[in-house]
Amino acid sequence: MTVATQAPPQTATVAVPTSAAVGDMARALLERQLGILGQLAEGGLEIARAIEREATQAGSAKRAPKGVGAHIPMAYARVSRAVRMTILLQSQLITDLQTLEAKAAQAAAQANSLNGTQRVCREHDQQRRIGRIVGRIALADDKAHGEANRLARETVERLEQDELYGDILTRPFSEIVAQICNDMGLEPNWPQLAEEAWAKAELNTGAAAAPLAAAMAKTAQARPPPLSKSVAQFTPHAASP
Repeated sequence: MTVATQAPPQTATVAVPTSAAVGDMARALLERQLGILGQLAEGGLEIARAIEREATQAGSAKRAPKGVGAHIPMAYARVSRAVRMTILLQSQLITDLQTLEAKAAQAAAQANSLNGTQRVCREHDQQRRIGRIVGRIALADDKAHGEANRLARETVERLEQDELYGDILTRPFSEIVAQICNDMGLEPNWPQLAEEAWAKAELNTGAAAAPLAAAMAKTAQARPPPLSKSVAQFTPHAASP
């Protein structure tokens, strides 16, 4: 007899709200509660005014029956206390909402500060990478080792201080390298640079600037066309004796 195996129960996936979503939910709830308390306070105030009018009419009656209006002071006290409690709750909710807003602003400021720090680190990394590229170009341009190091350091200083090169995080390396080499009087060997990892990445993504892309296109045109399949597979036979 074959015993059927029971499939394990599937656990339901519960979506966990993010901290930002929780903050939005709390803010919306506090605002709604403030609106409700505002309506309650207005309603209690209207009831208190109605009790005041009833007390005024009872006091002005010439021959009011005995006991008429005796409930008015107690009713007015209860309504007044309810209105005061409502106003206190409103004040507490306003404080809670202000605290929530302050925490949200603080979190946003910390996030912006972290993003700024990460951006600065990325910029420093990019500056040094470009400096090393320029140093290699200088060595390939028959510059002495010490001169190449000096040009690499000068490249980093230019990128740190000179706004002429713009936002280096949004520009291709090849574009910045071409501009810096032009300013320094260097002649990059673009076909040689195209073998480096950063250049291959730019060529693969189509982000390569004109000098690098043009050099690769020229190199591709200069290559001989590939052999056809029949020629590539052809093997000459040995001559018959």
